Amino acid sequence: MLRYTFHNNKETKHILLIYDIHNDIRRRNLAKLLESYGERIQESAFEFHITAAQYNQLSQKINTIMNESEDNIRIYMLHPDQVIIQKGISIQTLSDCDLLIC
Repeated sequence: MLRYTFHNNKETKHILLIYDIHNDIRRRNLAKLLESYGERIQESAFEFHITAAQYNQLSQKINTIMNESEDNIRIYMLHPDQVIIQKGISIQTLSDCDLLIC
């Protein structure tokens, strides 16, 4: 079960979620779900800015997809002052590029 306590319902959290899902169908279903809540930043990593209600809804849906005996999902709640350093190709570069086949 993926649980986390928010201080209030209007508060949003910056979340990093990474996963290792062994079954192709479950992996595709999870990726599709995560894309509806946040932004893919790497092949198996997503970033979210979500409220407590959204997090709880997402958590429940994740629990219906994953197999806890085979899969691994990690969720990192990032501090508002957290510094994120990005190196390499950015998400914007990939989505704006018309030479790459994505």
